[in-house]
Amino acid sequence: MIIKLNKALPKIRQIKNDWCIPASIEIALKYLMPGFLMSQEDIARINNAGFSFGNYKKALENESNFNYFSFEHYNPTDDQSRIDKIKEYLKKDSPILLSLPVQTGSFFLGWHIRVCCELDDNRISMLDPGNAEITTLNIKAVNKLIKIKGGGDLLGIALK
Repeated sequence: MIIKLNKALPKIRQIKNDWCIPASIEIALKYLMPGFLMSQEDIARINNAGFSFGNYKKALENESNFNYFSFEHYNPTDDQSRIDKIKEYLKKDSPILLSLPVQTGSFFLGWHIRVCCELDDNRISMLDPGNAEITTLNIKAVNKLIKIKGGGDLLGIALK
């Protein structure tokens, strides 16, 4: 069964190499509220506590410009609970951000954030703010990579 967002995500590229979280948050916010004026520059400026979902969640919850939104940081303990949380958000037409390890061959490069937009029994599709394109990956391969290198936490964003 395919579960997906009701419309296309806005194709926004991250403007700095390490701004995948602010860009992904901007994508999610502008999906939920087209015309929302805050940019990834504004989002990055608000958070000065470091690059993590938890830090961004705290910073955004303390800003009045974001009172229309709820933020949920979720660190699943197993593959199924991660998939279930992604399904939950997609079913209510809310974007959810996924942290994935990035690897070239056997060289680990770090983590990169993508915005989930579609899921079925075998594949997950996500908008990558690095190139503003949809990437579709095999779920088993994603789960295997997360088990090896970590990551896999989620930031759900919804309208209140």
